[in-house]
Amino acid sequence: MNYEFSIVTKALLAQGKLKQLKTVSGQVLPFAIDPKTRAITEVAKAVVGFQLNPIITSAKLLLDFGQIVQTHRGFQKTYKMIELVQQSVGVLQATTAVIGVGVVGNIVLTAVNLHNTLKLREDVRQLRVEIKNGFTDLEFLIKEKNKELKSTFKYYNEELKSWIDHVAKDTKFEIHRLKLVDAYSQFLAAVKLIKLAISCENEITRNNHLANAIFSLGNALETYNSTELLTEVCALGKLRRLECAWAIEQVRALAFQLQNELTPASQCIEHLQARMIQDLLNIISICNSQDELDVLFPEIMRICKHDLLILKFYRNQINWIKDLPPEEREILLNVDTSNFDEDNYQEIDSEAIPQEQVIYEELKSKSHFLSLRDQLKFMVKQELRQEHEAYISQQAYVLDYKAFSSANWNEVPDLTIANLYWYFKAQAS
Repeated sequence: MNYEFSIVTKALLAQGKLKQLKTVSGQVLPFAIDPKTRAITEVAKAVVGFQLNPIITSAKLLLDFGQIVQTHRGFQKTYKMIELVQQSVGVLQATTAVIGVGVVGNIVLTAVNLHNTLKLREDVRQLRVEIKNGFTDLEFLIKEKNKELKSTFKYYNEELKSWIDHVAKDTKFEIHRLKLVDAYSQFLAAVKLIKLAISCENEITRNNHLANAIFSLGNALETYNSTELLTEVCALGKLRRLECAWAIEQVRALAFQLQNELTPASQCIEHLQARMIQDLLNIISICNSQDELDVLFPEIMRICKHDLLILKFYRNQINWIKDLPPEEREILLNVDTSNFDEDNYQEIDSEAIPQEQVIYEELKSKSHFLSLRDQLKFMVKQELRQEHEAYISQQAYVLDYKAFSSANWNEVPDLTIANLYWYFKAQAS
C-alpha cells in the first residue's frame, strides 16, 4: 500500500517540515503531521500497488480507514463492504452443493476451482445469478442460455450433471445443506441488524443492535465450525466451509469496530489470522491427490497473497488508532478522509486466467505432488522450511555434497528447498 500526497505536502515532507505517521511496527500510515504540534495536515490518497481480488476478505477494509474512527459519517462504503462479504459467503457456500460430501473427481473439482469461483462471484455481484439461503440453482445456472453464465461452469458435462444429481439426493449432504442454510440465515439476520444499527442516531440503540448482531454471528460461526460439517468432506469441501466462517469472523470484527470497541475488533482479526493459517495447514495435510492440489494451490496462494495481507493492514490500522492519545483521536475525528476513501483500486477481470493459476502451472512443471504440497505449506507458514533446510544440510554432509555446506538458505526459493528435500529423502531410502 502506497500513499499519494499533494505536491505541497510532498515538498514539506522532503524538507523534514512534515512527517508521515508510522505504527510502532513500522507500517506507514496515510497521515502527514506537523512534528511539533502533532496536528494532522493531510490525509493521503491510497494507491494500491497491486490488483486486489480476495476470496473471503473485502478490499474495502484497506480503503475505509477513516471510518474506523469516524463512525458518525456516511456509511455507504460500510454498506458496500458488508454486501461484498455477504456475496462471498453466498458464493462459497453455493459451491458446496457441487462438492458434496466424500471423495470427488477431477471434473467436479475443476468446476469449482479459483477461476470459476471468481466468475460465479462476479455473476452474483452483477445480479446475473441469485443466491437464496446461501445456495444458487445450479441446474438453472448451467441450462441458462446466456453464454456468459454458461462459461462459469464450462466444464459441465454428463459426468458433472450426474454428480450434481447424486449430491441432491445424498442424505449426508442434505444434513449439511440444512445446517448451512440455517447458519447462513443467522448470518443474514446479523447483517440486517448491522445495517439497521448504522442508521440509528441514538448510540444506545445502535450498540444494542450491534450486540445482537454479534450474538447472531457467533451462532452462525458455531455451525460453520462444527465437527459435523467438517468431517467426511474432501480438502476443498473443508476449505469452502471454513472460508464462510472466516468471512463471518471478519464481519464480527467490523461490528465491534462500529461499537467503537477497537480492542475486541483487533483481537478478532488477530484470532482470525492465526486460525486461517492453522486451518490452511490442516487442509493441505489432508490433500492426498494431485487433482485436489491443482485446485487448492492457486486458491490458497490467493488467500495468502491477498486476504491475509489485507487483514494484516486492517489490524495494524485498528491498533494504531486504538493506541492514540484521546486528544489525537479527537483530531482524527475531524479530519477529512474522503480523499483516502475513494475507490481507487482495480478489480481483476474475472474472465482472465488468475495469475495464481499461471504461477502454479509453472511450479507444477518443475515439481511433483509431495514437493508442491510442501511449497504450499511454506507459503502459508514460512517457518516450516527450517526443518527441510536442516534435513538437506544433514544429508548433504553425509553424502559429501560440499556445495551445500555453506549455502545461504534465505536466498534459496521454496521450489528448490522442497525439491532438494524430496531428492535427499529418495537417496536415503
